[in-house]
Amino acid sequence: MKRLRNISIYYIIFGVLCALSFVAFKLWRILIPGVILLVVFIILRFIFRRKKLPPKLTKDQSLYVSVFLYALPILFTIWVYWYTERPFRQTIIIPENYEGVVAIQYGQEDGQRQWTGGFLGIGASRLIKVDTFGISFTQFKFHDNDIKLLDIYSPNSSNGLEIYFKNDLKHTIPINVEDQYDKPEFEISKKENRPIAYLTALYSPPLIIFVVTKPSNYHKYFMTLEEKKKEQLKNPNIYYSSFYFDDNKNILKEKYDYLYKLNSEMNK
Repeated sequence: MKRLRNISIYYIIFGVLCALSFVAFKLWRILIPGVILLVVFIILRFIFRRKKLPPKLTKDQSLYVSVFLYALPILFTIWVYWYTERPFRQTIIIPENYEGVVAIQYGQEDGQRQWTGGFLGIGASRLIKVDTFGISFTQFKFHDNDIKLLDIYSPNSSNGLEIYFKNDLKHTIPINVEDQYDKPEFEISKKENRPIAYLTALYSPPLIIFVVTKPSNYHKYFMTLEEKKKEQLKNPNIYYSSFYFDDNKNILKEKYDYLYKLNSEMNK
C-alpha cells in the first residue's frame, strides 16, 4: 500500500512540476492518474482497511513494476518532445533563377511522389519539384506534430525543409525563420542580396506558400509595417490581424489575398 501511495504522490508532483514549467506545462495531465491512484489508496486503506494489494508479487516482480511506473511519465515526456519536434524531411526544387510566390499542395492523388537521399529508405527526404509558375502538387501528406488528446499543438516549422535552385543543388536557399537568423549563410545572403525563401502566414498544410526573392525586392511581395497597420484598421478581424501584425512577420500584400482564401478552403 505504501508503494501505491508513493507512486500516486510521485505522479501528482511530476504533473505539478510540468504545470509550473514553461516548456512542458501541457503535460500537467500526468497528475490525473496520480490523483486517481491516491483516491484508490485512500479507499482501500481507510475504508476497506486493506494493508496489502492483491495479487501478491515476488520481490523482483514488485521491483520491476515500481521501476516501470516511476519511469513511465519520464518516458512519456521524452516521447512527446520527440513527436512534436520530429522533422518533416522534404527537398523542394524550384526552377533556375526563379523569383516569386511558391505554392505546394499536399495530399493530391495525381501529384508527384518521389524520394531522395537516405540509406535503405532511412533518413530519405520527400522530393518536390516546382514548375515555372511556382506551383507543385504532391501525393505526400504533410504530417502535423499535434497531440490533440493532450491539447498539444506544434507550430508548423521548416524543420527538415531544404530548398534548392534546379541549377544549384549543392547550396540550399536560406529560409527566413527564427531558428535560421543566426546561420552564416542567411546573413551572407542578406548582405550580398542573394535569394532567400520567406515563409508566410500561409505556411499551413495541406497548402504551404512561401516567396523566393532577394532582400531588396522584399516589399514587392510583403507589406511594410505601415501597410500592416492600415490593413489592421480596415479589417480588424481578418485571419492575420492579431498574431501576425508586427515588423518580423511576412504578410503578403493585398493583391495576394486570394491565397488566404484558397488556404482557408483547403483547410476546411
